[in-house]
This record gives sequence, C-alpha cells and structure tokens, in this order.
Amino acid sequence: MKNSFSNIKPILSLFILSPLIAELLFGSTPASRSFQLIFETFFYGSGVLLIREIARRRGLGWISIILLGIAFGIIEECILLQTAFNPNFLGNDLTFGRAGGVNWVWAEYIIGYHAIWSITIPILITELIFHSKSTRPWLSKTGIGITAVIYLLSCVAFYSTFVKMTGFTTSFVHYSIAGILALSLIVLSLWLPNKMSFKSFPKTPSLFVIGVVAFAGSASWLGFFSLLFKQGAGLSPWMVELSGLLIVMILYFLISGCVRQNWNNTHRFSLAFGGLMASMVFGLITLVQAGNQLDIICQMIFILITTVLMVLLKKRLLKSEAL
Repeated sequence: MKNSFSNIKPILSLFILSPLIAELLFGSTPASRSFQLIFETFFYGSGVLLIREIARRRGLGWISIILLGIAFGIIEECILLQTAFNPNFLGNDLTFGRAGGVNWVWAEYIIGYHAIWSITIPILITELIFHSKSTRPWLSKTGIGITAVIYLLSCVAFYSTFVKMTGFTTSFVHYSIAGILALSLIVLSLWLPNKMSFKSFPKTPSLFVIGVVAFAGSASWLGFFSLLFKQGAGLSPWMVELSGLLIVMILYFLISGCVRQNWNNTHRFSLAFGGLMASMVFGLITLVQAGNQLDIICQMIFILITTVLMVLLKKRLLKSEAL
C-alpha cells in the first residue's frame, strides 16, 4: 500500500475530478441535485483510476486511453443504465435515430462524451497538475484490487438502481453484443503502440490556436448532441450521426497534426482547457433552458472558479517549462 499512500493526492484528485467534469460542470448533475455526486463519484472515480493505471503500467498512449474510455461508456450506457436501448430513459425521449432496438445517435454521442469528458480530460488535467508523476503508476497492487472492487460494486448499484427506477431491461442479445464490443475495445487498446506516427504540420500552432480548435470542435460536437432532444431539428438521424463522426475525424486530423517533438504540457493544457470550456458552456446553456435559477447561478460560479484554477495551472506549467 506504500505506493498508493505516497500518491494519495493525484489519486484523490482524479477520483473526484472525473465526476465533477462529467456530471457537475456539464450540468447533468446540477447543484440542485449535487447529492447524487456521492453515488456517482465511486463509479466514475474508480473507473477512471483503473483505466489510467492500466495505461501507465503498460505504457499505453492516449489513443488507447480513449478506446478504454469508449469501453467505459459502453459498459455504463449499454449494460448498466441501458440508455442506448431504452427509448424513454427517465422520461427523456430518446427515439430519434432508433433502429433495431438501439438508439444509435444517442449511443454515439453519449459514449463518445464519456470517452473524452469522463475519462480522457480528467486524466490529462490531473497529470498536468502532478506532471512530475504523470508517467508513473499511482496504485499499488492492493490499491488496484480495492479500486476494482469499488468499481464492480458501484456497477451493481448502478444497474440495480436504474432497473428499479426505469423498469426497463434490454434483451440478452443487446447485452451480449455490448459486452463483446467493450471487451474487444479493451483488448485492442492493449495492442496499440504507445507512440503512433502522424504527418505533422510544418509548424506547431500557438497555444491559443490549439485551445480554439479544441473549443470549436468540442462545441460543434456537443451542439449536434443537443439535436437529439429536438428530434434532429429538421436533420435526419443519419446526417446527425455522420456529422458527429466527421467532427471526430477533423479533430483527429488537426490534433495529430499539431503533435511534434516540441509538444509539451502547455500544449496539452490548451487542448484540455478548450474541451473543458466547451462542455461547461454547453452545461450552462442547458441549465438556462431548464430555468432553475439556483442551478444557473451555481453553474456560472463553477465556470468562474474552474477558469481561475485552470489559469493558475497554466502559469505553473509555463513556469516549469521555462526552467
């Protein structure tokens, strides 16, 4: 347990940061329902810790982390909550883009959301905060076992709670396909090389440009996500589905082209901050539409506090890069 105790600060930071980013700052669990974060923290926190530990112990790259994040999203949304199959999850109309018993458009966006905002960005920000330990494992073998038990117990709790709340269970075929797909992604992530060669741009863009690209791409993707609740707003399901994939491909091309030998923590910060800001603004817009004044005020305060903390982090990173 010595290794785990010596890394208690980054462990607790990541454990808490994942649900804060994925739920509170995104507006899915607003201030008026913040008590739910206690329940959600055990699930998100243990899941993201296990993914990071697997990645760092095996020397995996960020693409592998994203694939593990996709597997995490499949487990949550297809197996535990079953939102990918339930057309009326908690009273929400998820019939847009539904075929063969699957909410295809919803599945693409919600699983992709978890891969980036529940897993990748929290890991990236936490490793920037504790950049001297960013490449090391943080958990001992005992710590991994305890974290795995917490994750499994929280999975059981999630499943039983939402089945009771919704009264919905999908077919064995859907469960099986989702499980096989999640397992396949986990296996694939373990086989990908740590560093993959990309054709870089002639010059690394400025920190501002990287942040703007991350913000614009994330905001566009989340904008299409909002069309789910407007039945496409005049667009057909396949157009919304393909638009999301197109945005991902463009972002992949732009971000991979930016990565060069002089890519450092400040560049990673700009990437994370751009994506984080887009999700916070999206959350604020969603809460404004809902009309709860307490949630709106609290979200604005959360955005302000988060922005200040991120600016302070950037200053610390710039200082360390200058040494």
